[in-house]
Amino acid sequence: MRSFLTKLRNAQNYDPYIIERITSPLRGRNPIARFVNFFLAIIFVTLRRIVRAFRFVKGGFRAQSRPDLPRPAEALYAPALTDASRDGQGLRVLIIGELTLPQCKRYRVDQKVEMLEHLGYDVTVVSWHDEEGARRELQLHGLVIFYRVPALEKGLNLIGEARRLGLTCLFDIDDMVFDVEEYSRNTNILHLPPKEVELLLDGGRLYCAMLKACDHGIASTGTIAARMRHFGLQTVHVVENCLDARTLDLAAEMRRRPQARPDGTVVIGYGSGTRTHDADFATVADAILAVLRRHPEVVLAIHGHLTLPASFDTVADRVFRVPFLNADDYMRALASWHISIAPLEPSVFNEAKSNIKFLEASVMGVPSVCTPTEPFRSVIEHGRTGFLAETIEDWTETLSRLVRDADLRHRVAEAARAAMLARYHSAVVAQTQLAPVLDHLPSRPPAGERPIRLLMVNVLFPPESFGGATIVAEHLARHLPASGVHPTVLTGLATPGLAEGTVHRYEFEGTPVIGVAMPPPLSREHDYRNPAMKNLMSEILATTRPDVVHFHSIQQLSATIAEACIEAGVPFVVTLHDAWWICERQFMLREDGTYCDQRTIDLRICARCMPDSAFTHRRFYYLASILEKAALLLTPSAFQRDLYVANGLSPDRVRVNGNGVPLPATAEPARVGRTVRFAYLGGRAAHKGYFWVKTMFEGFKERNWHLVIPDIHLRLGHSSMDAKEWKGRGRVSVVPPFGQDTLDAFYADIDVLLVPSLWKESFGLAVREALARNVWVIATDSGGVTEAIVEGKNGNIVERGDTQGFTAAIRAILADPGRLNGYVNPHRDQVRCLADQARELAGMLTEVVTAHTTASPPPSDPTLGDHNEPGEFDASPHRLHDPAITVKHAGAATGGPHRLGL
Repeated sequence: MRSFLTKLRNAQNYDPYIIERITSPLRGRNPIARFVNFFLAIIFVTLRRIVRAFRFVKGGFRAQSRPDLPRPAEALYAPALTDASRDGQGLRVLIIGELTLPQCKRYRVDQKVEMLEHLGYDVTVVSWHDEEGARRELQLHGLVIFYRVPALEKGLNLIGEARRLGLTCLFDIDDMVFDVEEYSRNTNILHLPPKEVELLLDGGRLYCAMLKACDHGIASTGTIAARMRHFGLQTVHVVENCLDARTLDLAAEMRRRPQARPDGTVVIGYGSGTRTHDADFATVADAILAVLRRHPEVVLAIHGHLTLPASFDTVADRVFRVPFLNADDYMRALASWHISIAPLEPSVFNEAKSNIKFLEASVMGVPSVCTPTEPFRSVIEHGRTGFLAETIEDWTETLSRLVRDADLRHRVAEAARAAMLARYHSAVVAQTQLAPVLDHLPSRPPAGERPIRLLMVNVLFPPESFGGATIVAEHLARHLPASGVHPTVLTGLATPGLAEGTVHRYEFEGTPVIGVAMPPPLSREHDYRNPAMKNLMSEILATTRPDVVHFHSIQQLSATIAEACIEAGVPFVVTLHDAWWICERQFMLREDGTYCDQRTIDLRICARCMPDSAFTHRRFYYLASILEKAALLLTPSAFQRDLYVANGLSPDRVRVNGNGVPLPATAEPARVGRTVRFAYLGGRAAHKGYFWVKTMFEGFKERNWHLVIPDIHLRLGHSSMDAKEWKGRGRVSVVPPFGQDTLDAFYADIDVLLVPSLWKESFGLAVREALARNVWVIATDSGGVTEAIVEGKNGNIVERGDTQGFTAAIRAILADPGRLNGYVNPHRDQVRCLADQARELAGMLTEVVTAHTTASPPPSDPTLGDHNEPGEFDASPHRLHDPAITVKHAGAATGGPHRLGL
């Protein structure tokens, strides 16, 4: 319906009153209106399918196979990024992981989030099962960690996209499941059903394949790191499980609260997170049973999954079974134990197990007895901070000693607590173990040695290109680097079928581009104010870390993206390409397509033109408030500057940055034959003068003219104009639009450019392109279009709507075509080139950045340090509630992406 009404408004005999009478009943919410809309929708879909089928039969879809036409996003934006995009990928870290295993998520995901935030880095977590969400986040991060992700289709797709983006990939794992040979020797899994064992081993093979696909590794222990290197990873970082802020908060809570420990009872506790620990417990079962029989005051608390040997039936009344608890409740229960045990069956697989049981028991004030595997040997000082027991005799004697001596239990527990806080506090592990991982992020040149980092924003950008502002943005992106300004472009993706929120990075002629799927038009307000776009812009700013943002045309992207700049403290500049900021219709056109001719906007007049006066006022003042916060406002012409100054903007904040145009290598003098070749570039639009100029040419008695009309719709396989509609005596040709590579060839084939605009335009690129190529221009006095035309020297300027004057200018040339033969524009050197515009703009942006930096020094950069050295960290008990280590996220174990520290 919108498309149909648009075509009606552009029709020659459009009557807004009739259209209002037709459409107003359909905008209601009564049953009849809904039925009619449903019926019309069915008709529309049916007709569209018929038209598509008809075009297919005629071969019309063959045009869409041309390389310059829209194609599916995967094919159009698939090429790998180059080093040009590397710096703009930023210092944010992405963790794509298995989030359905609560304990694994806590130790290998949540703890990394806490440590990364302590180091000053932004981090995002997303489940690998959410392929679409993970693919989106890959576009906005500089480093990706794959935690426990198998090489299934989703995982391989994600690492393939990471490769395309040039991201460094690290594989993180906390046990040796990837080593199938060693895993198969683990007797713990042999007690499982054969099918389950085979599934576990198949999973191990998939983990191994994913490990080999990554660049580097992260392991929880040195044993795992050594095996990862054996499988081909040269660099493997050991980042151990640590004491996170939540654990320390629980420890402080339990120290304040009296423990539920019955007098005279000694509790030996064992926690089993999965069903694969039966063999581990079996290694000490006889010792535990002996202690239970020797000391009637001892009870055994089993938390989680464990199958006890039948011999324990004799002491069943002193064995307490507690089902699997959530992490917090398990830690509270642990605090009620007197002794914690961590037995492990001797094997390479178990040598890889972390020492987390000892760490958590220590911080909760419980002494531990552990099997002397390498992770436990490395932290336990036997007899002082804990106990190592290898034989049944060792276990029996050590446990009995602890049962008998309460003072020993207390001394060992306190010593262990102090030692583990000093070594395994999350802030300490972050500095000593995790920090080196971040060396894989994109390197950042020292301050003063890098170019200005610019984020350029335009609603469209090649290869999705349409409109003058897009052409300007494209040219500026190409020329600004020569002036010390390196742009990354943020643009909309108009490709059909993309899900809302889709983000995709690509490059166009060496310029890094971040494309975002155009948000659906949920309401008229979303065109200028869309909270979702503000949130996305916040992420993009955190990623690209621009020194300044330059907004071009941002309709549909909405002005709320400027709010994100304000909140992030990033200065922004706006080029006012059109009247979108002050006019709801963007071009100051009434509903009937005529120009409203307001200079200073009177919203009472606008209320006659627009359906919702309250909306019009709300929009106008919101956008005005955004412009007031801009560091600088630019216009492409003096006319456009005067328009915005007349609407309340301070003159000293609005500057002209005139658009440059691509100049020809050589401009040959005009060669005009008997037949004069005219061109009209405005499309089938009444305000561009299409129907007006059509009436003129159809009234000419002269035959020596050929009018060429490029039609942008031909790129889509159909035309919006038909030469047969024209009844004049000359010739009319509707041709495909020219591109930047065919610009010179197009203008070389015409003699006169016609610009019969019935409205006022901000600039007029085509006029400058023509004048630079010695093409005569006949134009109406339509705003910024005429600023480069010198009457009678390189063109003619006619009053808007003056049919007689415009006709006379055309007929004067038809009467004497020879006067343009050999014509050279005497003012051609005044046409501005692209490089000149880019140099001027670079100077303005540099002023903005310098002023902003002087006014507010930039925050410290995590890559430059500004944190305590490991030896300087104070891990004493009073630091348990240090706000610097407070965790800010509480994502669900099976949740999708959640962002932190944006």
